Amino acid sequence: MGSVNLDNTGSGSAITLSSDGTDLLLNGTAIGGGSGGGGASTVVTKPDAYTVVSSDLGKILVFTGSWNEYATLGSASTLGSGFYVTITNQSGSTHLINRSGSDQISPNGSSGNSSYKLASGASVTLISDGTSKWLIKSISPYLYAECNANSGNFDPTATGSGSVALGRSASASGNASFAAGANSSYGGSTATGAGSVALGGSYASGTESFAAAIANNSTSYGASGANSVAIGKEAKVTASESIAIGHKCFASGANSVSIAGYYARSEAVASVSIGNYSLSENEGAVAIGPYSQAKTTGKVAFNASNSGSMSHGAGKQQRGLYVLKANTTDATQKVLTGNGSTPAASNSWIIGTAAAQAFSGTLIARQDRDGGHDYAAWEIKGAAIKNATVVDLGQAIINSIYHTSGASAWAVSVSANTSLGTIEIKVTGAASTDIDWVATIDTSEVVNI
Repeated sequence: MGSVNLDNTGSGSAITLSSDGTDLLLNGTAIGGGSGGGGASTVVTKPDAYTVVSSDLGKILVFTGSWNEYATLGSASTLGSGFYVTITNQSGSTHLINRSGSDQISPNGSSGNSSYKLASGASVTLISDGTSKWLIKSISPYLYAECNANSGNFDPTATGSGSVALGRSASASGNASFAAGANSSYGGSTATGAGSVALGGSYASGTESFAAAIANNSTSYGASGANSVAIGKEAKVTASESIAIGHKCFASGANSVSIAGYYARSEAVASVSIGNYSLSENEGAVAIGPYSQAKTTGKVAFNASNSGSMSHGAGKQQRGLYVLKANTTDATQKVLTGNGSTPAASNSWIIGTAAAQAFSGTLIARQDRDGGHDYAAWEIKGAAIKNATVVDLGQAIINSIYHTSGASAWAVSVSANTSLGTIEIKVTGAASTDIDWVATIDTSEVVNI
């Protein structure tokens, strides 16, 4: 066989593997057992901290002790060029291999570290250059891969059961977690949640969570909710089964989505925000477009303008669409809300402070099919304003579009609720009659802040 040079530094201290046809030669010296077969390596168990000495040439040192167990390499200049030893970590936790003096441990043949982290189950063979460097000949990366660091000790660590860490300072401590790469500030990916994945120097702590390209591996950002996804600079997800994609996008409500643009926020269960500074604040609310704001359940807010600032607030100029509902079984008046429940500021047609709205829409009511087929429809339109804390309903026009004879007594009214700061659509059905009511109200909204 031809010779193989294991040093690409050009330092003149080359380490050469070759063969004379019978033995494997290291720098011209036989290291096999003769007759072309190669001798067996000596395996030595080390339960405690240990310093490698000249008699360890060619041995496999198996470390099995506690978490703080470590190996120290003897001086490269003392042990001489071509001295080699294999270290295996069976301790159950990350193992530290230390240098002597100012020697360097070099994963890539040029730059060097003061120490080398070896994950549980991994092995590494180190070869002395005879001067001041230990070269890594081979590695068995059971739980992590080596890192090319410019200086210092930035090797990845994988301490979770079945975890994998790749790249500078990457850390996978959650069971079955995966961490790979670093961000531009050299912050390593950090995966602490079981089954979590962190890429590009991001942070993932939620169970089965995913974080990528966040440019920050601190706990202030990333995916901390179970089954959550955070992608983009300083994106953050704190709730389970939620998604944030984009610069500073934030999802804090379970099953919520916050994507696109800058600082989109979804702050409630099953809410959605899309676009710069878009904001959804209550369950099921949807904000679409820059600076759109959906405060209540049952509202979809739209805005096509990217002008404004947070000092003026989201929702300053936008279109709104409310879907309000109720069910009646008697002739008692009832208020339509976004979820059909008791009226509250979180589920009603709200007029914000210093806001004015023009509105139009339709309302349909239908008897339960098991009781009959009566139905009725109305048109609603008008205008309202809120000055300070008082809602003023300037005009509300209600036109009956159609009704069957059995629905002739069904009634609709519109009024202001000053205590909640809302406009209410109130409906009255009939005794012993199961009726579903749904109104869709389209609003043009302006806020003078």
